[in-house]
Amino acid sequence: MPTSRTAKSSNWQYLSREVWKKHIADYKVSGLRQSDYANKHGLVLPTFRNWIHRLQRDEQATQSPTFLPVTVNLSELKTQDVEKELSLDIQITLPNGIQCSFTPQHAPKLILPWIEYLRVLP
Repeated sequence: MPTSRTAKSSNWQYLSREVWKKHIADYKVSGLRQSDYANKHGLVLPTFRNWIHRLQRDEQATQSPTFLPVTVNLSELKTQDVEKELSLDIQITLPNGIQCSFTPQHAPKLILPWIEYLRVLP
């Protein structure tokens, strides 16, 4: 289990991941700047910031993708608008910034396997 140091004068104390999670949760509701919170609790500021970013990265990595339903009401569109819209590429942007683009002709064959793959990701 990863630990980190915190220093107040010459006292060294090793903090567990759970302790860092608690510090960061407390910091978020404290209304203090990172430097003020770190000073108040005797934390090394760069280490404190490192743990903030580390835990955010871990949280983002464990979140599953969210799929939102899309409803298109074609009856409200003019025929030429529908034809124009159906000729556009379909683009999907994932939370990590990866973008996938599909042409309407290939979309059913390509998107469904991607959706199935994304569903099984941790």
